[in-house]
Amino acid sequence: MQEWAIFFHDIQQETADLADVVAALQSGDRVVNIHFNVIMFDKTKKAKQSASAFCSMLRRSGWYFVPCKYDHVAVLLAALPMQLVEQVPKGVLGQNKTSGVGVALSSLGRGIKTVSVESKVLLPIIGEWKGDLSSPGMLLAGRRGQIMYWSPFGVALLPALNKHGVAPNENFNLCIARVPGSGKSVFMQELMLSVLGVDGKVFVLDYGRSFKRTCLILGGSYIEFDMKNPVSINPFSYVPENDSAKSIEARSDFLSNFPSILATMAAPQYGTSDLQQPMLQMALISVLFF
Repeated sequence: MQEWAIFFHDIQQETADLADVVAALQSGDRVVNIHFNVIMFDKTKKAKQSASAFCSMLRRSGWYFVPCKYDHVAVLLAALPMQLVEQVPKGVLGQNKTSGVGVALSSLGRGIKTVSVESKVLLPIIGEWKGDLSSPGMLLAGRRGQIMYWSPFGVALLPALNKHGVAPNENFNLCIARVPGSGKSVFMQELMLSVLGVDGKVFVLDYGRSFKRTCLILGGSYIEFDMKNPVSINPFSYVPENDSAKSIEARSDFLSNFPSILATMAAPQYGTSDLQQPMLQMALISVLFF
């Protein structure tokens, strides 16, 4: 086998496939002819473009489709119900005979001959995603009506439901883009309710007061920064003071990020100059360490 593999690069794969076919036939499978055709409908000007896009999309998955020539009617009839194969009366020798469009296409080289177990795998049955029952979240419906759960947090909120030991998602970023008034805030409030429904905590930075009414109905705390509600937040409350490695790293991150916030607070319109920025840095260090 190794000697032949030098001249025929696919002989090892073909040998393995042949062994699988023999094993399938010995276990009771049958040899069948299968046809895989796709019929697409589109406007005349967009038909070629749609067909090319479909072929290129499936080509990335290893499927290579070619357009029909001169046999469109036969392929269309084969795709209709009860047209591919038809059982006919037994012949003189008592053998079962089949007819139909599929038999005619097979005689023209359409389709491939394989075992029945492979035809089950190649059935073009496409179903919608059912969601993840181990991570309950928003109740959504797909385009085909499939009801599903969706949550960007996965099993992180309810690790007890992670029965399959799936690694929890650690990237919870989410971006929703749409024109004004299309329901972005409504969608996010529904997501917020689903998180609260599994005993989660929600913190929202609201711009435009879209969440205010929902927050008050749920008994939350809606904090507004204005002259009527003077709120003083100490930025140094959660800066660690010990000398552990994590504390030193946290202080370093604070010193590298917080000066820009101070600069925006001090000069929101024009920003700070090259002289003012290091002065803010020195003032921050003196307050933090002295």
